Amino acid sequence: MIEWATAPVEWVDPESFIFVVLQQHVDEFAIDVKPRDRYGDAITVVRLDGMTDGAAETVLAARAHLSAEPLIVLFGDQYIQAPVRRVLEQTDADGTIATFNSTDPGYSYARTDNGRVTEVAEKEVISSNATAGLYYFERGTDFVEGAERMIEKNIRTNGLFYVCPVYNQLIEMGKRIEVFEVDEMWSLGDPTAVERFEQAEVR
Repeated sequence: MIEWATAPVEWVDPESFIFVVLQQHVDEFAIDVKPRDRYGDAITVVRLDGMTDGAAETVLAARAHLSAEPLIVLFGDQYIQAPVRRVLEQTDADGTIATFNSTDPGYSYARTDNGRVTEVAEKEVISSNATAGLYYFERGTDFVEGAERMIEKNIRTNGLFYVCPVYNQLIEMGKRIEVFEVDEMWSLGDPTAVERFEQAEVR
């Protein structure tokens, strides 16, 4: 599944990869071994002592490794097929969100005006631009600042701090955020979904 999750960024130098994992999963399943076997010892593995209050806090756990260099946030339970490299090379936006067409309230959404994101919402259908779980920040420090602002304001959904709403903070700061549509997106959050994906022979 690691290869599936990182497929959209296979062109990125693995030395830039940061995996955030639970120490408990390291102890019980050696979950840090597979990424090193696949990408080498140059990757960074951040180990969490316990559960966080959401994905935004999880990414923030790697703040010591984030800088003004670009940041791409991906999750381990999905497969995305999209020309990510070409899209990012052609944009000058401060942030870019991968999307697909949906009206399922289980996703987060981005509302746009003339190609520019004006608002995002978590678990609320405000457009047909459902986010695919790939979030780009032109500067990692922008994510840190936006996430810290969001957490300070205690902006949660279902008790958790999600990554997508960080963009609302950046929009308030005057940052330009855009979207691009992926070719395919598969959720791999449970064994049944993984089985369907494998049977579809995507890739």
